[in-house]
Amino acid sequence: MAETDPKYARAWLASLPLADSAETARELYQALYTLNRETLDVAQRFELMELYTAPVASVTAALESYFTRAALPLTPKKRQLAEFIRQLHMEMAYGYKACLQELDRKRLLWGKKSLRSQALVRAMHYLGEVLLHSYQVYMPYPAGVWRELHTIYQHAVENGLTEESVETALPVTVKTTLTHEYVRVLLLGLCNPYQLPQGECRQVQRFLLPWGDKASIREKPEAAQPAGYFLIDSAADSPPAPFPSETAFQPGQGLRLLNTIELLRTIYYFIQRLQQGDSARVLSLG
Repeated sequence: MAETDPKYARAWLASLPLADSAETARELYQALYTLNRETLDVAQRFELMELYTAPVASVTAALESYFTRAALPLTPKKRQLAEFIRQLHMEMAYGYKACLQELDRKRLLWGKKSLRSQALVRAMHYLGEVLLHSYQVYMPYPAGVWRELHTIYQHAVENGLTEESVETALPVTVKTTLTHEYVRVLLLGLCNPYQLPQGECRQVQRFLLPWGDKASIREKPEAAQPAGYFLIDSAADSPPAPFPSETAFQPGQGLRLLNTIELLRTIYYFIQRLQQGDSARVLSLG
């Protein structure tokens, strides 16, 4: 059972004991799982999903504390908890994807660009969280996640929504675009996340929030020289790959280029400033 009336859903969510994060997370998951398999009006579904963002952010932040200094490999119990956090974010992504699917079915609603843009950004955000949680505990990311991320971006390109400004999901509410969200996820996948020390993936994500926009996407896979450029294959279930030095590309292959040159210059500048004694706080590194 799950409440489908936003008024009563808001009251139910407010009554949940957030201090008992494990039990509350289970109730949230069960409700989301049910809602995502119900037939709902798209505006009603979107409103319900927005109500779930704050409590989901609260309980996952609490549950993440169990992995701060967890010994590796994870115990079976903690591995089960890590998988549960991923599934909770997957259900959030499914809910927003269901909004997009309903908008596609009802062509009369195609004019609601704002709703579509918000659903695209939210789905991208929660799939990115699935990847982040996988990297944090060194678990293989679920099959299909990268392909879904590429598909969401392609959907936005086809509908002219890559640069429409919307607010991000909680806990940090700022203006963003789908391109910015996508680039940040791509860069997280490029930072060799499974080789990072424990906890550093979240630090990388915090850095990319203000500075990831220095990287950009090109629709045509052409580069004067391969250093600093990466190839995005929309059909692949994987992050970008280093740009090959001698390869001819055919039109229609679904390939794009990620240009990180300006981001690399920015990082090099920060390294110089840190070596000169400036603090990370002064440099606003995130």
